[in-house]
Amino acid sequence: MIRLRELARTDVPVINRWRHDRTLTDGLGAPHRHIGLEVDERWFDQYLQRRGLDVRCAICRDDGDEAIGVVSLTGIDPVHKHAELHLLLGDRAPHGQGIGTEATRAMLAHGFRDLN
Repeated sequence: MIRLRELARTDVPVINRWRHDRTLTDGLGAPHRHIGLEVDERWFDQYLQRRGLDVRCAICRDDGDEAIGVVSLTGIDPVHKHAELHLLLGDRAPHGQGIGTEATRAMLAHGFRDLN
């Protein structure tokens, strides 16, 4: 149903658009604020510098390459063997179809099997 691929610079404008959607951000537990595209571009640059500690993937349908969401493991600690999991389905069409569950399972499998 889905596949994960590493986040790409071309995904940044889409993610920035999702961050402006109050129906998506209201459930995050933080106040809504405007985030400019240049801020998200710097966020992506920081991700590239932290690739050893963070894994950020676009969630795509099997039949396409367009991001419909993002799933990440951040702050990976190889000594204590823990990380934080983040998930955002930005495209509303697949909500309620199990895509978030499938993306979570795929990222956890990567974390446990590939990253130990």
